[in-house]
Amino acid sequence: MDIPDEETVETKIIRNEKKEIVRDNIGKLKSKYRVLIVLKYFEEMSYEEICTLTGLSIKKVKSRLFEARNLLRKSLSRQI
Repeated sequence: MDIPDEETVETKIIRNEKKEIVRDNIGKLKSKYRVLIVLKYFEEMSYEEICTLTGLSIKKVKSRLFEARNLLRKSLSRQI
């Protein structure tokens, strides 16, 4: 029977903690940003699909995703 080494277990725990922090920070975004992050990165939708679904222009979708990523980056840099 193989016993996982502690480093592997520790790495998995840290990775899961980081994922939870990212999810929490996404949840704290304003909905205009959060929805686009979820559609793009969790639902893996294209920009065109997001535009069709939301009624936003592709320029607006890209702009808001850029802003959302910057907001996440700033909040995560203080936590991770």
